[in-house]
Amino acid sequence: MWTHKNENRIVLEAYDTFADRLYRYAFLRTSSKEVAEDIVQEVFLKLCDYIGSGNMISEMERFLMRSIRNAVIDFYRKKKSLSLEMIEEGGFVISDDPDLSFYDDIDVKRAMRALHELPDKYKDILIMRFVDGLTPQDIAEELNESANVISVRIHRAIGELKKQMHI
Repeated sequence: MWTHKNENRIVLEAYDTFADRLYRYAFLRTSSKEVAEDIVQEVFLKLCDYIGSGNMISEMERFLMRSIRNAVIDFYRKKKSLSLEMIEEGGFVISDDPDLSFYDDIDVKRAMRALHELPDKYKDILIMRFVDGLTPQDIAEELNESANVISVRIHRAIGELKKQMHI
């Protein structure tokens, strides 16, 4: 249980544990290193305020992932454009998951363009699975869906990505 008793320790521990994942999430959705850093900082400041107000958090990962999703949504409410060039300049590391053998010979820039053309429900699932490294069960718990629904959605998303890329 994450409580306010050791506020600084809890926030530092949460930062050490989750900051990289939150940053990847924000970066892949905003295409900007600076914006992603700002969003992550905002999430941790809100965490400090929340814990400092005496609130308890039973599942820190879920709390932070919901916070980062909301912060990204807020960012896009303020700014409507997406800059793919910044992702390309910043680089992108694709998971070495064996389920992604079709990634071996593709151009990453082309893949990123195709990924951004997918509907959000597919784009988010692929990022969670292959960039964040979550299992279908982890994704299911995070999105309040069944693991079977998530597995089917991953399969369909990969199919759509392949179609977009003419693979």
